[in-house]
Amino acid sequence: MELIEKLGIDWRLLLAQIVNFLVLFFVLTKFVFKPLIKFLDERSQKIDESLVNADKIQKNLEEAVREKEAIILASRHEAQDILVQAKQQAEELQQTLRAEAQTEVAKILENGRAELVRDRKEMNKELKEEVVELVAEATKRLLSTIVDERVDREYVNKILSKV
Repeated sequence: MELIEKLGIDWRLLLAQIVNFLVLFFVLTKFVFKPLIKFLDERSQKIDESLVNADKIQKNLEEAVREKEAIILASRHEAQDILVQAKQQAEELQQTLRAEAQTEVAKILENGRAELVRDRKEMNKELKEEVVELVAEATKRLLSTIVDERVDREYVNKILSKV
């Protein structure tokens, strides 16, 4: 104590200051530091939970993006398949129509040929009849004799068959 007094320190005042410090430390610890530490711990826990939730959200977002890209890719493949099928169907339809058109043209040509043959035969028949009549008429004039028409026709047919 002598040393303390030599230094000019009042030990009673020092003791009072120590007690005051301990009381103040106890009050601050009880009413300020503990609630402050509790608040900081809760805040830290909320931040950690927010970070975990942010990571989950980020993972979910990345998965959603991958699913979207997969759906888009599948849609593109499906659209490509539809286009290929449509082209194949168009080509098949074109070939079918072309074959039907060729068949129709062949029928028309065949009918035209058949009609030409019929017309030719009919014209030949008419021509023969006219020639027979003309020959008969010419024969009548040349011979100046009366020949029966049946004999005359047979004669003309015989001549025509040789021609």
